[in-house]
Amino acid sequence: MITVPIKKFEFFPDKPKRTTESCLERLDNGRHTAVSKLDGWNLFMCNEGETIECWSRTWKPLPVADHLKEAWLKLVKDGKIPNNSIINCEWMKMRAGTGADDKYDGKEMIYLLTPYAMEGMFVGFRPYKERREWLEGLGIATDDLSIRKSSEIEHELLLPATAESGFEEFYELHRGVYRTEGLVICTNKGTLMANQDTPMKTKEMLKVKWRSGDDGRTEF
Repeated sequence: MITVPIKKFEFFPDKPKRTTESCLERLDNGRHTAVSKLDGWNLFMCNEGETIECWSRTWKPLPVADHLKEAWLKLVKDGKIPNNSIINCEWMKMRAGTGADDKYDGKEMIYLLTPYAMEGMFVGFRPYKERREWLEGLGIATDDLSIRKSSEIEHELLLPATAESGFEEFYELHRGVYRTEGLVICTNKGTLMANQDTPMKTKEMLKVKWRSGDDGRTEF
């Protein structure tokens, strides 16, 4: 197995390229997985020993609530997340001025997207499907899109909903679920670039948005 040491601050997360709803049927071919695109902030969760750190995609500290860090630490102590891991997530939190129907209305929580490092080693060379299966093995609940109001979700840590087929129908399920913006279509054999200079768009992930969402520039 190829292993490459990787540290925080040394890379940036991959970004999906934009495509259109008309491409969903073509991409629904058994070689891709459709994943909910959440309308939050990109987040790196890092653990060194019992220290949990929360960073943005550009490695600026994020004020993630202590109870979420404690939930993450429990996964570490239970041996589910290895030491010196870096996991890319989506941090969900109500934005300033929230109250309109098209805004996130839930409590603060974290969706786990993909690991970038485990035990200090880069794991992005592993195919997406393998990385997703590792996340599923953590025993974390998967988002239930039938719960339309995010305020009714009980969990603090979640996996985004996915579909192996029926992408057009899955896409339609997201309309009116305002914690989402649409879908990210991931190539099952796709790997991560983890560019060292800037977040780079990758052909291994394509986003299809049913709404514009927020621009992520809310000040904390």
